Amino acid sequence: MFAVDQQHLELAGAGSFCGFLARHGRELFRDEDFAGLYCAGNSRNSVPPGVPSLALLLQAHDRVSDAEATAQAVFDLRWKVALALDLEARPLAKNALQLLRSQLVIHEQAQAIFRRACSSRGRRGT
Repeated sequence: MFAVDQQHLELAGAGSFCGFLARHGRELFRDEDFAGLYCAGNSRNSVPPGVPSLALLLQAHDRVSDAEATAQAVFDLRWKVALALDLEARPLAKNALQLLRSQLVIHEQAQAIFRRACSSRGRRGT
C-alpha cells in the first residue's frame, strides 16, 4: 500500500513504460528465475536480479549509458516507481548492469527469461 511504485504511479505516468513496469515488472522478472545464474551464499550483498533486469529495459528505452542508468535509478522518480524502490534507495552499480548483460550473452537461461518477459508484454497489448 505504501510502496513507492503504488504511491507515485500517477506521477510517473500510469500509462507510460515506467508505469507498465511498475505494475507488471515483478511478474516479468521474478528473482527465482535467475537463481541458476548466481552462486548461492557467496557472502556478497547483491541486488536482486529483477532490479537490474528492469533497469536494462529502462536503459534501452531511455537510451542511456550504464553510468546514466545508475544515476537515473537514484534520482528519477519514474525509474524508482518502475523499479519499485524506496525514494532513498541507491540500488545499482554499473557492474550490476554489466554482469546481467554478460549473463544474457553467455547463458541461454538468461536469454529465455528476457524472451518470456518480452512475449508476455506483447500479449498484454502494451
